[in-house]
Amino acid sequence: MNIPNVLTVIVTILVVLGVCSAPNASEIKISTQCNVLPKELRDVAKKKGLSQVVDFYEIAEDVFSPPFVYGVDSRIRDRDSAAFWATKPYSGGYFLVVIIKDPNSEMNKCTSVIEWTKPIGGLSVVEDYSYSPSDGFQYVDSKGKKIPNMPKTSDAILSASDGIDALLFCYEGEWLYKIRH
Repeated sequence: MNIPNVLTVIVTILVVLGVCSAPNASEIKISTQCNVLPKELRDVAKKKGLSQVVDFYEIAEDVFSPPFVYGVDSRIRDRDSAAFWATKPYSGGYFLVVIIKDPNSEMNKCTSVIEWTKPIGGLSVVEDYSYSPSDGFQYVDSKGKKIPNMPKTSDAILSASDGIDALLFCYEGEWLYKIRH
C-alpha cells in the first residue's frame, strides 16, 4: 500500500468515527457529536434546557436547508432574528426555537419555543407571504380553535423535508401552521 492510499484510509476512518473539526492538521479532534448549529444558537438552546438535533441530517430526509435560519423577521437585521430545531436531552421530542431580539417585532407576541410533533426539516424564510389564516392553517397549541378568515402578509418559517413542508406563522400572538405535500 503506498502513502497516498494509507492517508486515504486514515482520513476515511476518521470521518467514519466522527471527525467534526480540524482547524489544522495538528489539531484533529475526534468527537461523537458534530455541531449542526452555530455556537450562539447552541448557547440559546442550552439556556432553554434544550440541545441541538445532532442526528438532524439522518432523521430529516432529502433536506436541502440546515436546521437553522437567520432573518426570520425580515424587518430587522439578519442576526437579530433566527429559528432552529432543538431537542430535550435524554427525553426526545423536537422544538422550534425562535429568537427575535427586537421587542417591537410582531413575532415577539408568540412563544419562543414551539413543541413540534410533525416531521422536522431544513429551515428557510418566506418573506412577506400573503395568506389567509383560515386557508388550511391550524393553531399549533389550540386544537379545534376557529381560525379567523382575515388575509395577512407576514414572514413565515418554512420547514422542508422529503416532500413535506410545514409553513409556520406568528398570528396575533399564536403560532399557526400548514402542512403542504
